[in-house]
Amino acid sequence: MRRKNGYMTFCILALGTAALLLAASAAHLSAQYVRSARQYEEAVQLSYASESALLVSWRDLRSRRWQDVPERRTWAFNDVWGIAEGGQRIEIQCVASPYSLPFNGVLRASAVSDHTLLKRTCALQFRVQKGDDGSASFAVRQIVY
Repeated sequence: MRRKNGYMTFCILALGTAALLLAASAAHLSAQYVRSARQYEEAVQLSYASESALLVSWRDLRSRRWQDVPERRTWAFNDVWGIAEGGQRIEIQCVASPYSLPFNGVLRASAVSDHTLLKRTCALQFRVQKGDDGSASFAVRQIVY
């Protein structure tokens, strides 16, 4: 009888240990899944923030004279609309050569999270040329993510 009781005890302990390991593995995998879902959510928020900042900056750039387009400048986005959430920064960069019409340029918005150091960038390639009435017209050539 002792042999049978020892064997049964061993089997019950082995099954209990296996169940405990399965539960720990499931908890670890679910924690990893939640972490990746949070990272994906933050990536989507940063993409939205960079696209929104790019749109606002593009409208601001189009309202200027063509001579006032920055040649090579990076500045922090003035977020009066509350686009960025806490711990997020948005930078705008403009690269152009506004010496004579027509010219090409790139307007780039980058949103960075201070917590995870995740960065999402959206850029807009544009062309400035003379319009029919003699004024400068801004045209989007391509949007790059």
